[in-house]
Amino acid sequence: MTDITQFDEIRPYTNSEFRGVLEKIVKERGFIRFVKFFFPDVHVRDIINMLLQVETTEQFQKVILQKMVDKIVAKSTTSLTYDGFENIKKDKKYLFITNHRDIILDSVLLNKILMSNGYDTMEVAMGSNLLILKWITDLVKLNKTFIVKRDVASKDLYHYSALLSKYIRFTLTEKKTSVWIAQREGRTKNGDDKTQISLLKMLNISGTNNFVEDFKQLKIVPVCISYEYEPCDVEKVRELYNKKFDKNYKKTRLDDLLSMGKGMEKQKGAVHYGIGKPLDSELDVIKTIKKRSDKFNKLAEIIDNQIYKMYQLKPVNYIAANKLFDTSKFQNHILPADKQNFDKYVNQSMLELEGDENELTRMLMEIYGYPVKNYYANGNK
Repeated sequence: MTDITQFDEIRPYTNSEFRGVLEKIVKERGFIRFVKFFFPDVHVRDIINMLLQVETTEQFQKVILQKMVDKIVAKSTTSLTYDGFENIKKDKKYLFITNHRDIILDSVLLNKILMSNGYDTMEVAMGSNLLILKWITDLVKLNKTFIVKRDVASKDLYHYSALLSKYIRFTLTEKKTSVWIAQREGRTKNGDDKTQISLLKMLNISGTNNFVEDFKQLKIVPVCISYEYEPCDVEKVRELYNKKFDKNYKKTRLDDLLSMGKGMEKQKGAVHYGIGKPLDSELDVIKTIKKRSDKFNKLAEIIDNQIYKMYQLKPVNYIAANKLFDTSKFQNHILPADKQNFDKYVNQSMLELEGDENELTRMLMEIYGYPVKNYYANGNK
């Protein structure tokens, strides 16, 4: 039996720790303001009393967080749909690897979907760079979140990677809890979703040196998230543009905090989750590959291809692809009203940005156009 104390610096709070932490954060003004945003008509005293009725993480997710997420969905989406539940079983635990578009919502909405269908919720990986305030750290750790340390000194990098790898495998195989992790560090900024090789290498550290069997044990399930309108598209374009033209530019923690808020508030249109098939027999092809780096590349390709195949393309994607790749081949997917609405959206977005309009527009078109390129490059018709 693995000693859980070795993971204390990264693991979520246990139910035995839950009450003590909750009693501390209800005294934090920032936390109360955060909850009040979702319950504007409820008096602060009643909010605190409501919170203090909760005893466990499971109750917290069902009684409090589910209501908060429902309000996000109602206010900022036109629909939340999903498919692929026939691929996973309630008595099995999986490592869900998804494309990464929004800091908070990617995992939060998947947990909502799992709960709504009678599945246990997942533990969620979150970068330490997002944990700006102590109450935010406490809140996410109350909500089955474990910490991925960022900005680690090079001499400590392997230690933390090994710890994280061991914790993920421990959670799946001993705690019997599913895990969510993004396919890359940081959100996809240009719509070109690709699994990071360094992520796969981290996951493999805790294995037994049998490449295929070690990854089969993790029961990886690729999940594709499709937002009709990216909730932080303007912020992503601004970041990419500033990095390209200002070598001294560096995103701040405040930028991440603002992105978390915009991700929850901004209109997203139709949102869809596609749940892929657990990787098992598909991995056997890797047995014949001799070079270790090629094994990782093939595994990334297998994950990416499932994600590309499940992407739900909308008219905004086809319009952007036509502009980005200077073609009209996707015109039959577009109605005149679709183009008119998207052009209006682009014009409004440009008002929030400063710089060369052609370059800024191109970057915005990448966010919406690259999913089309990847979808058709994967053999879809």
